[in-house]
Amino acid sequence: MIFHGDAFIASFDARGQRTWGTYFGGPFDNAAYGMAYDRSGYLYICGPTMIDESIPTPGSHLDTFPGGFMQGFLAKFCLDIQGGEIKGQDSVCSYSTATYEVLMNSYGERISDENALYLWELPPGWEGSSTARTITVTVGNITDQLKVRIVRCNDTSEVITLPVTVFAAPKTIITVEGFVLSTAEEYETYQWYLNNVLIPGATNRSYIVKENGDYKVVTLSKGGCTDTSDVYSVSNVSIQNISIQDVILYPNPVSGGKVHISSAGKVNIQLRNIDGKILLEQMNVKDLDVSRIPSGVYWLRISDENGQLYTIKKLVKW
Repeated sequence: MIFHGDAFIASFDARGQRTWGTYFGGPFDNAAYGMAYDRSGYLYICGPTMIDESIPTPGSHLDTFPGGFMQGFLAKFCLDIQGGEIKGQDSVCSYSTATYEVLMNSYGERISDENALYLWELPPGWEGSSTARTITVTVGNITDQLKVRIVRCNDTSEVITLPVTVFAAPKTIITVEGFVLSTAEEYETYQWYLNNVLIPGATNRSYIVKENGDYKVVTLSKGGCTDTSDVYSVSNVSIQNISIQDVILYPNPVSGGKVHISSAGKVNIQLRNIDGKILLEQMNVKDLDVSRIPSGVYWLRISDENGQLYTIKKLVKW
């Protein structure tokens, strides 16, 4: 009785459990003496074979047995897809852009096979299209899962998911009260600009206008999302009758009692806190009683009797 041998291939998971096994060969002796795989997930085996027409495939290097007692063979197998993961931001701002990629964990390496096809599924309202390993998307406003399936060697992986939290991007709107600009909503941080130039120290919710120009504010929300308001143009700040240099506050800083206002004419004052809230208003002022005002930094708006702005000065009380 004559026995013939075949090559045998088996696959095992990380716990050492066999996931599949197969014979490779035909009616004559075949053996596998060498084995290797590449980063694209292809397995290669090589060894000797006797006269066996079942091994060659059409289009291969040598698809017919060349003769002789025994020849070498090389076979290529496409392994099954055993899962993967999506890499990318798991929290994003609505209507922002983000890039994601698929990493395979079958061998702990990135898939680089150009023949693999990636079927991406985006949450409702998201935009983007790709059949490659990476995808760049425009985020919608819905928190959901980003999904992808991998097609390779006529095998389709299970759905790979990445939950993505979407934070609502702030829509910053400037509100106006006199010469005080503010925001309709409250945010984590603020930065005001005049004519596209950052205003040093202007990092509060409100800003008191001191000169004409185009104002805007950049805000940061709790989700880490930023937004820039539309430009608000100011053109009604004017200085008439007296100059800024003619208005003097003293003492400043003040520890208590009164602040004296020296000017060439009668002035009206409006005292606001750093957030723009009006604390008091007086007309025809020469002395300002600040004894009941808590220590802090304030803005003093000084105007003429018709309400035309002279200047805005910082007042500090110890």
